[in-house]
Amino acid sequence: MTRIIPLSPQAARWGDFDCGDEQITGKLAREAMRAGDGLQSLYGVVDESGEVLAALTLRAGVLAAPSSVLYELGQGELDVPTVHLEVLAVHRDAQGQGYGRNLITFATQQAQDVRLLVGVRTLSLEATPQSRPFYQRLGFRGTTQAWPGGSWPMWLLLGF
Repeated sequence: MTRIIPLSPQAARWGDFDCGDEQITGKLAREAMRAGDGLQSLYGVVDESGEVLAALTLRAGVLAAPSSVLYELGQGELDVPTVHLEVLAVHRDAQGQGYGRNLITFATQQAQDVRLLVGVRTLSLEATPQSRPFYQRLGFRGTTQAWPGGSWPMWLLLGF
């Protein structure tokens, strides 16, 4: 049986964690270490032995949004208050078992829980070209063009 729990930055040997994408694996290692500074939280799917099968980081912030997102939010400003999913990675050996979807459901619930308290309106992320279809299937919408670094900004509108 697996469960999603808060993780400490030392919960795993992040350099050994392999999601099959070197950039995402490296980003997870960097972002996991930032979780200890109080600016973001680290959560993971762990098995009975405590091995981390998948992980994500969440932090509150703002993200510039295109006019189509602003219109749907009824917001006139360029920056949207958001819970930002900085990185989500599933270990290569655990992929295809629903852990990524479970972490998105968890992240959405976390965002919903703070939505009314701090005025958060979206759960946001930056998808890779490979992960973009996965996030679209889960209800995220994004820009029609990638950002200069190659990531695709995406938002999931939270209930009002």
